[in-house]
Amino acid sequence: MFKKRKEKALRKNNWKNEEVISERIIVSHPMVTEKVKMLRLSKEDLYFVAYVKPLVETHIDGLVNEFYETILQVPNLKKIIEQNSSVERLRTTLKKHLIELFDGTVDERFIENRLVVAKVHYRIGLDPS
Repeated sequence: MFKKRKEKALRKNNWKNEEVISERIIVSHPMVTEKVKMLRLSKEDLYFVAYVKPLVETHIDGLVNEFYETILQVPNLKKIIEQNSSVERLRTTLKKHLIELFDGTVDERFIENRLVVAKVHYRIGLDPS
């Protein structure tokens, strides 16, 4: 479904504003490079991601609010949050995290920021399943 939409957008080429949108994949770690290849993540994908960033920014408060409404209904997750942070602090962190995902750049800083989140999740016992 998304592949067809992406292809349609690429054909129209009306979203491609190279002066505004960064399209970089700059990683040196072999494991990260391998994962980028496995995902078949391209510069065109990053253009598309960056193109929708303003839409994400417009709706970020609603997205984050719905996310935490759902998460807080799960007793184990609510307990982890209450023991390790606050919902307001996490809302701010998640907003920043989600918006960064739509920068249109995959570089060492991008990878490091995702690893920080993963390490915190691991440290507090948040199981990926």
